[in-house]
Amino acid sequence: MRALGFCVSREHAHYMADVFTRAGIRSAVVLGDTAPGERDRHLGELRGGRLQALFTVDVFNEGVDVPAINTVLFLRPTESSTVFLQQLGRGLRRAPGKAVLTALDFVGHHRKEFRFDQRFRAVTGATRSQLVHDIERGFPFLPAGTQIVLDRLSEDLVLRNIREQVWNRWTQIAAELRAHPTPDLGAFLSDSGVDLADVLRGDRSWTRLRRDAGITTPEAGPLETGLLKRVRALAHVDDPARVAAYRRWLSADAPAYDETSAEVQLYARMLFFSLFPGGGGFGSYDEGLAAVRREAAVCEGLRAVLDLGVQNAAHVTRPLLGAPSDRPLRVHARYTREEARSTRLRRPPRAQAQQLP
Repeated sequence: MRALGFCVSREHAHYMADVFTRAGIRSAVVLGDTAPGERDRHLGELRGGRLQALFTVDVFNEGVDVPAINTVLFLRPTESSTVFLQQLGRGLRRAPGKAVLTALDFVGHHRKEFRFDQRFRAVTGATRSQLVHDIERGFPFLPAGTQIVLDRLSEDLVLRNIREQVWNRWTQIAAELRAHPTPDLGAFLSDSGVDLADVLRGDRSWTRLRRDAGITTPEAGPLETGLLKRVRALAHVDDPARVAAYRRWLSADAPAYDETSAEVQLYARMLFFSLFPGGGGFGSYDEGLAAVRREAAVCEGLRAVLDLGVQNAAHVTRPLLGAPSDRPLRVHARYTREEARSTRLRRPPRAQAQQLP
């Protein structure tokens, strides 16, 4: 065995070397202030097999070249995937007589908040949801000659840790998107395991999440703050006809309200009152929907949520037999109170209008 162990502190490194030596495993310590001559001597002894283990703190994270190292001991926590991979990389060099690298990770078992998902994703490149699948099936897609071995107790501990991560922490969700940027809301939710409700809760939104993750989005307009609070009001939309109609009213080439059919006008009112429950102070539906279209970032978020809703629909909807042509309700589809209210109104109730919150 030619092992390199990464420790928490100087005292920890000396303690580990002493324990190993007393157990019959010849060991030494190399720290940041170790004299260059002594450091080179210990490395030479490790290469030649006269030492079996070398313990350090951060000295060998990168730069050291000892291909003969065939065992890496992780004895210190790190939330940095880069540092973890640097430490693992100290043992990945090929050398004569070296068949495998054994990496033993002793970190995280005593702390519930430790992020096992970051550790395994750094090694495998898997998304969070893929990682759960891989762990449950014994990592079936690793490169040839590579194994990640977890006994049943460790597997249960790691899976529980991953599933219990507190995904309602906004900074953590933003960090996840920053690490794996995508313009596709559905792909992000699937890959990260985050629920849509965690993205749209309170004053949160897909638009705000992208901005907090450092992803470029269109500039905010005067109505954006209020409208983003209403995006979640469209998360229930689950029939293709309504999604198509809402997307049409959000598009740059949307028609004039008075020039469309009664059915298309109903969809316009449904969308209007979903976004402006109190009427928004507008004198017409055209005026209000045009104001929405000027908020490009809001429209991007609305379209993302609408597409996700129809993709995840639990039922196939069908037309309601006998319904008037100007009320195209569908069986099994879900509607909000604002959408139902819109079937009874023809003009925005300007006299009772309230500004967006």
